[in-house]
Amino acid sequence: MTHKTVDRAGIPDESPDNQRVLACGEGITRPGCRIASLGGHRWRIETLAPAPQDHPYRILYVQWPSGRPGEPENWASWKLPTP
Repeated sequence: MTHKTVDRAGIPDESPDNQRVLACGEGITRPGCRIASLGGHRWRIETLAPAPQDHPYRILYVQWPSGRPGEPENWASWKLPTP
């Protein structure tokens, strides 16, 4: 996602007017990014367009299944460096 603002702790403003989703992954028909396996549990994620000037902050959100039926999925997020 790209965001208009991020507070001092790096927490983005996630209101609908202040974020844009750049989704990628299986089943997404209008991707905003590209994901590729590099092998060995490593992945490359690339955005397909530069961040808009009014949304300069990028947050990478990742979700993956737990591998056990009935258990919640795992997730993590990172604030990415901006040029």
